[in-house]
Amino acid sequence: LARVRKKRGDYDVAELGKAVNRRAIVGGIVEHWKRHADGLRTFAFGVTRAHSRHITRAFVEAGIPWAHVDGETPYAERQRLLDRVTSGDLMGLSCADLLTAGVDRPPIKCVIQARPTLSLVIHLQQSGRAMRPWGGVTPVILDHAGNSVRLGLPQEERDWGALFAADTRTDTRTDTRSKTTANVCANCHAVMPVGIEVCRECETPFPVVCMAPLAPEQDGTLSRLAVTQATKDAAWQTILNVAANIDADETWAFKVYETRFGEMRRVS
Repeated sequence: LARVRKKRGDYDVAELGKAVNRRAIVGGIVEHWKRHADGLRTFAFGVTRAHSRHITRAFVEAGIPWAHVDGETPYAERQRLLDRVTSGDLMGLSCADLLTAGVDRPPIKCVIQARPTLSLVIHLQQSGRAMRPWGGVTPVILDHAGNSVRLGLPQEERDWGALFAADTRTDTRTDTRSKTTANVCANCHAVMPVGIEVCRECETPFPVVCMAPLAPEQDGTLSRLAVTQATKDAAWQTILNVAANIDADETWAFKVYETRFGEMRRVS
């Protein structure tokens, strides 16, 4: 992906399609589905319609009932194919820029991510297609795109307030990656949350991260850092602005100021 240009905060679709629509990658998709998700009804997300059709052809050639849908598929036919995969008559549907959101089919218990993305929203929406509770079946995400490593596991906790705050300072479509980095097992390539010591799939231990040695300590006494009056005045103005925005009274503003600085605000 290093040579794939970025467009509107994500990979350029045309260039991305050429980069990923290769036989070696597509063949790997079928092989890994057989190994980890055989029998699970599946949505496969490709980059372009040609890529999606390529994935479909690979599954059909392997004797697995599969179909392709896209934005030009007539609505009635699209619903018929969705019903077939929901019932198990088809094992999977491949698509490009379709089925990402607004599709609630709980029997879908596997998602194949063959579309690399820089969008956390797309990553979570695609992953979510398999995460509806259904019959106690554990969902499987086959990530051939590196999205879970790039953007974090879909089930991990996220500080949405911090993410939205970052969006106000930057283009909301840019790479909004999680602060948490996922671990990838060196043996079976399963993606695990940070903090897991042993791979849950193959029980291979993750390497211990060696902490850098602490710098030598020196004798000394910490002194209290005084806050200047200018800083307090600027903070007070900010507190008043917030109070006005949330329709809070002056009593609230005084309490916030006292909590922050440990003293009452003097009225000038």
